[in-house]
Amino acid sequence: MSDQKWITKAKIWNDLYQSITQPLLPNDLPIALALIHPNYWIDWRGEEFELSEEGWGASELVQCEFHEIADCNCPWNEDKNLQGKLHHDHRWPKSLGGPKSGFNLLPLCESHNLAKGNGLWGFDWDMVPEWLQQRLTELRRMKLKGIDSDYL
Repeated sequence: MSDQKWITKAKIWNDLYQSITQPLLPNDLPIALALIHPNYWIDWRGEEFELSEEGWGASELVQCEFHEIADCNCPWNEDKNLQGKLHHDHRWPKSLGGPKSGFNLLPLCESHNLAKGNGLWGFDWDMVPEWLQQRLTELRRMKLKGIDSDYL
C-alpha cells in the first residue's frame, strides 16, 4: 500500500479520535473502544507497533471473580480442588485491544474463562474504563509519531 494510503488511514483514525468527547463519556464508548482494536496498531508509514503493557505483575490469583461480570459467585471458589487453574482474563478482551493492566484484569477459573470466551459479559457500558483514555492517547502518539501536521 502506498504511503499516501497509510497517511489517509491515519488521518481518518485521527478524525474519529478527535470526534470523541474529552474527557470520555459513556456515549463515546463504541467509537473509543473500536479505535483501540489491534487492527489499528499501524502507523502512518504502514509499520506495525505494540502498545505498552503493565501486565499482572507478581499478583497471585486467589479466586475466580466471576461475580464481577455475572450475578452469581463462582461455586468452585469453595473447593480449590474443584476450582482448577485460575486464568488471567480481561474485561475488555485483549484481542479487541484491551490492556493487560489495572481494572481490565479479571481472574477467572478455567470453566468461567472458557465460557466467557471473547464475550463482553459484564462490561459496564455506563462507565468509561480508567485505562481507555491512556490507551487512546498512547495509540494516537504511536500512530502519528513523526508525521507532518500539514497531513492532519
